[in-house]
Amino acid sequence: MLCSRRHDTDRHLAVPVVQPWRRTAAHLPSVAAVALLTGVCVAGQSTWEALEPGAVGRGPPGELLVGPLYVLLSGAVGVLLARLVASAFTAPLLIVLCLFAPMASDEDSAARWSSPGACSSWRS
Repeated sequence: MLCSRRHDTDRHLAVPVVQPWRRTAAHLPSVAAVALLTGVCVAGQSTWEALEPGAVGRGPPGELLVGPLYVLLSGAVGVLLARLVASAFTAPLLIVLCLFAPMASDEDSAARWSSPGACSSWRS
């Protein structure tokens, strides 16, 4: 997404009759493909776990969709940030800050559920 800005070829991309919003929309199918691959991996792992001896029940569809939907949302936000921010360093940094900022917040904060380390703070 940022390659054209880094190598100063954005002016060459402005020549064809493709609006910037269409170029941005053209990057979204790649995000959908990665989310689909994540869904296949989640389904495979869930099936593997369900076939093990002693497995009881099955995973709810809502829980199985969380991973692929998170990948899809993160990818779409990444494409949007890449379109809005001209730096190759800023957009990934913002995504990392969005992931780890809830960990620094209050223990009772409503935003803490989205943190990657939220599982370690669960109480029994």
